[in-house]
Amino acid sequence: MVIGITGGIGSGKSAISDYLLSLGEAVIDADVVARQVVQPGEPGSKEIKLVFGDSFFSDDGSLNRKKLADHVFADKSRLKLLNSLLHPIIIDRLFELSNLHSGRVFWDVALLIQAGMQQSVDFIWLVVANEDEKIRRVTQRDGASEQSVRQRMDKQLSDEQMKPFAHEIIENNEDLSSLYNKIDTLLNKPTYNEVSE
Repeated sequence: MVIGITGGIGSGKSAISDYLLSLGEAVIDADVVARQVVQPGEPGSKEIKLVFGDSFFSDDGSLNRKKLADHVFADKSRLKLLNSLLHPIIIDRLFELSNLHSGRVFWDVALLIQAGMQQSVDFIWLVVANEDEKIRRVTQRDGASEQSVRQRMDKQLSDEQMKPFAHEIIENNEDLSSLYNKIDTLLNKPTYNEVSE
């Protein structure tokens, strides 16, 4: 059983993932996987080289992520092309890692819905929070300005746009103990304990 955890910036996805890990649950971070698949010799690295050329790679074969990001974010069609190359590779790797576990596995994926990955998971847990609370968290965490946080939020789907895809909506406007109680309640629901052998 694969449960996807998603939510906008500052919603509290990482807090949930950290808590699940502390309980001994299997959690796979898609950001970590995305970085792994573009390491030298990995399939993502090979695809990027094939389609975008060698100029985005250093002499040691490592990907210059900033240079590639600057290139693709300047043109939506290039970003779409990059995503179409990497998303299937990332999803394959997520399943490979999931198969190492029995029972339920959680995927922490910020862009789960944007990337069309909702077909790849059994359930989606959406973490939502008030806009002011999200901005407060991110400015505190990253030392970013409110304006830059708002710009990042504008590039993401809103909570309202993501809600139709969610099986569970986790409101996270209070403290961590309140959030953990909500997660404990969900983990005990029969839905998430009926793992077919």
